[in-house]
Amino acid sequence: MPVCYTFEDRVLHLRMIGDYVPGEIRERVLAALGDSNLPAGVRFLFDVSQSSALGTRTPEDLRAMAAFLARLAPKFGNRLAMLVSNPLQYGLLRIGEAYSEQGGMVARVFYNEREALEWLLSGP
Repeated sequence: MPVCYTFEDRVLHLRMIGDYVPGEIRERVLAALGDSNLPAGVRFLFDVSQSSALGTRTPEDLRAMAAFLARLAPKFGNRLAMLVSNPLQYGLLRIGEAYSEQGGMVARVFYNEREALEWLLSGP
Protein backbone atom coordinates (compact mmCIF):
# COMPACT_ATOMS: atom_id res chain seq x y z
CA MET A 1 0.00 0.00 0.00
CA PRO A 2 1.46 3.39 -0.97
CA VAL A 3 0.25 5.04 2.27
CA CYS A 4 0.76 3.09 5.47
CA TYR A 5 1.24 3.73 9.16
CA THR A 6 2.91 2.20 12.16
CA PHE A 7 3.14 3.14 15.81
CA GLU A 8 6.69 3.38 17.07
CA ASP A 9 6.75 4.19 20.77
CA ARG A 10 4.53 7.32 21.04
CA VAL A 11 4.89 8.21 17.36
CA LEU A 12 2.40 7.68 14.56
CA HIS A 13 4.69 7.21 11.55
CA LEU A 14 2.70 7.75 8.34
CA ARG A 15 4.67 6.80 5.22
CA MET A 16 3.83 7.84 1.69
CA ILE A 17 5.60 5.55 -0.78
CA GLY A 18 5.66 5.94 -4.55
CA ASP A 19 2.47 7.18 -6.16
CA TYR A 20 -0.80 7.79 -4.29
CA VAL A 21 -3.64 10.30 -4.16
CA PRO A 22 -4.42 12.72 -1.32
CA GLY A 23 -7.57 10.77 -0.45
CA GLU A 24 -5.41 7.80 0.52
CA ILE A 25 -3.54 9.98 3.00
CA ARG A 26 -6.76 11.22 4.60
CA GLU A 27 -8.12 7.66 4.79
CA ARG A 28 -4.98 6.30 6.48
CA VAL A 29 -4.71 9.23 8.92
CA LEU A 30 -8.30 8.66 10.03
CA ALA A 31 -7.68 4.91 10.30
CA ALA A 32 -4.56 5.49 12.41
CA LEU A 33 -6.25 7.95 14.75
CA GLY A 34 -9.14 5.50 15.18
CA ASP A 35 -6.87 2.49 15.70
CA SER A 36 -7.29 0.77 19.07
CA ASN A 37 -3.47 0.61 19.33
CA LEU A 38 -3.09 4.39 19.16
CA PRO A 39 -0.71 5.32 21.99
CA ALA A 40 -1.68 7.93 24.57
CA GLY A 41 0.02 11.25 23.90
CA VAL A 42 0.78 10.27 20.32
CA ARG A 43 2.95 12.48 18.09
CA PHE A 44 2.83 12.52 14.27
CA LEU A 45 5.65 11.94 11.79
CA PHE A 46 4.50 12.59 8.20
CA ASP A 47 7.09 10.82 6.03
CA VAL A 48 7.22 11.67 2.32
CA SER A 49 10.88 10.69 1.93
CA GLN A 50 9.91 7.83 -0.44
CA SER A 51 7.15 9.71 -2.26
CA SER A 52 7.16 10.17 -6.00
CA ALA A 53 3.70 11.79 -5.99
CA LEU A 54 4.41 14.88 -3.89
CA GLY A 55 5.94 16.78 -6.80
CA THR A 56 2.63 16.61 -8.68
CA ARG A 57 0.62 18.34 -5.93
CA THR A 58 -0.76 21.82 -6.46
CA PRO A 59 -0.68 24.62 -3.88
CA GLU A 60 -4.39 23.96 -3.35
CA ASP A 61 -3.65 20.27 -2.64
CA LEU A 62 -1.07 21.33 -0.05
CA ARG A 63 -3.44 23.84 1.55
CA ALA A 64 -6.27 21.29 1.72
CA MET A 65 -4.05 18.64 3.33
CA ALA A 66 -2.69 21.15 5.84
CA ALA A 67 -6.23 22.20 6.75
CA PHE A 68 -7.29 18.56 7.14
CA LEU A 69 -4.34 17.78 9.41
CA ALA A 70 -4.77 21.00 11.40
CA ARG A 71 -8.38 20.05 12.21
CA LEU A 72 -7.12 16.77 13.67
CA ALA A 73 -4.00 18.24 15.32
CA PRO A 74 -5.33 18.21 18.92
CA LYS A 75 -5.33 14.40 18.66
CA PHE A 76 -1.54 14.40 18.16
CA GLY A 77 -0.38 17.29 20.29
CA ASN A 78 -0.77 20.02 17.64
CA ARG A 79 2.71 19.20 16.30
CA LEU A 80 3.63 17.63 12.99
CA ALA A 81 7.13 16.63 11.87
CA MET A 82 7.50 16.12 8.13
CA LEU A 83 10.34 13.97 6.82
CA VAL A 84 11.73 14.58 3.31
CA SER A 85 14.64 13.31 1.23
CA ASN A 86 15.17 15.94 -1.48
CA PRO A 87 14.98 19.70 -2.08
CA LEU A 88 11.69 19.56 -4.03
CA GLN A 89 9.95 17.77 -1.17
CA TYR A 90 11.53 20.18 1.29
CA GLY A 91 10.31 23.25 -0.59
CA LEU A 92 6.79 21.94 -1.03
CA LEU A 93 6.45 20.98 2.60
CA ARG A 94 7.82 24.34 3.73
CA ILE A 95 4.75 25.72 1.95
CA GLY A 96 2.67 23.11 3.80
CA GLU A 97 4.34 24.25 7.03
CA ALA A 98 3.08 27.80 6.47
CA TYR A 99 -0.44 26.56 5.68
CA SER A 100 -0.39 24.38 8.81
CA GLU A 101 0.48 27.29 11.04
CA GLN A 102 -2.50 29.22 9.66
CA GLY A 103 -4.64 26.36 11.03
CA GLY A 104 -3.02 26.50 14.48
CA MET A 105 -0.73 23.49 14.12
CA VAL A 106 3.03 23.70 14.58
CA ALA A 107 4.79 21.88 11.73
CA ARG A 108 8.47 21.47 10.84
CA VAL A 109 10.27 19.88 7.91
CA PHE A 110 13.29 17.63 8.45
CA TYR A 111 15.78 15.69 6.33
CA ASN A 112 16.85 13.58 9.31
CA GLU A 113 14.43 11.23 11.07
CA ARG A 114 16.30 11.29 14.38
CA GLU A 115 16.11 15.10 14.49
CA ALA A 116 12.41 14.97 13.58
CA LEU A 117 11.70 12.54 16.40
CA GLU A 118 13.71 14.57 18.91
CA TRP A 119 11.72 17.69 18.00
CA LEU A 120 8.40 15.84 18.18
CA LEU A 121 9.05 14.20 21.51
CA SER A 122 10.55 17.28 23.15
CA GLY A 123 7.43 19.37 22.67
CA PRO A 124 4.60 20.01 25.06
